[in-house]
Amino acid sequence: NHRSNPFSLSQQTRQLFFEIRGSFAKYERIKIQDRFQRGKRGKLRKGLPISDHNVLGYSWEDGNYIINPVTADIVRSIFDRYANHIGGIQSVADWLNGKGIPSPQGKMWSSTAVNRLLRQEMYTGEYYSYKMYHKKVSAKKFTQIARDSSEWIPMTCPSIISRELFDRAQNKLHRNKTQKIHETNHVALFSGVL
Repeated sequence: NHRSNPFSLSQQTRQLFFEIRGSFAKYERIKIQDRFQRGKRGKLRKGLPISDHNVLGYSWEDGNYIINPVTADIVRSIFDRYANHIGGIQSVADWLNGKGIPSPQGKMWSSTAVNRLLRQEMYTGEYYSYKMYHKKVSAKKFTQIARDSSEWIPMTCPSIISRELFDRAQNKLHRNKTQKIHETNHVALFSGVL
């Protein structure tokens, strides 16, 4: 009975067709994404970086990182100044700004930018790729989620600093963070994290 049914047969058929077509399109998108991820992992496992992440100290040529002599000297100076001199991250940022050395973004150095650079293990010549993935949380928003360490892929590149200098910097970062938390009168939930 067409009066009791809000859809005619042709409308129902059309709706079914759209739903089937939508399901096939979704399945195809999943297959494409899976092929892309497999290709990405395969390239990384061969030791080939996927893209240039604009890491200070390196240039990107023919799909590989090579040392940029000018900016690599800046990286060495930052690690040396932080690991071997009195003062913290902010003093290094002040020193860089005083010398007129621009940050990788071409702006003034902040303690956050220095902290991020000092934690970049890539400068030792050994690092891990495939540590994070992007998860969609809304129509236009993504967030980064850490992968399990079993999925990380070891990579190599030309080293700018020694492992020993990197470790000294990491130890000082840890000491300063711990000391800062202990010296704080009020405990904050994200103290030392944000």
